[in-house]
Amino acid sequence: MANRYATQGACITASLMKKPHTYMEMIGLGLSISPWRRVGEYLDRTPGLKLVKTTKKVDDRKLTAWLVVKA
Repeated sequence: MANRYATQGACITASLMKKPHTYMEMIGLGLSISPWRRVGEYLDRTPGLKLVKTTKKVDDRKLTAWLVVKA
C-alpha cells in the first residue's frame, strides 16, 4: 500500500474500493488474518462508505465477493 502507517482496515478498504475481492483474495493481500473484520471495524469509524456483497464468476463457479462503495 502507499501509506505504510495506515491501519490494516484502511489498506484493505482501499483495495476493495478498486475492485471486488473474494475472501481468499482479501487474505492474499497479506495484511490481516481476518480482513473482513478489519474492514468492518474501519467502516464503523468511517461514514460515507458502504460494504456491498457481489458475486464473481470464476470458471463455472460463482464466488462471493465484496466491494466498498461510497454511500
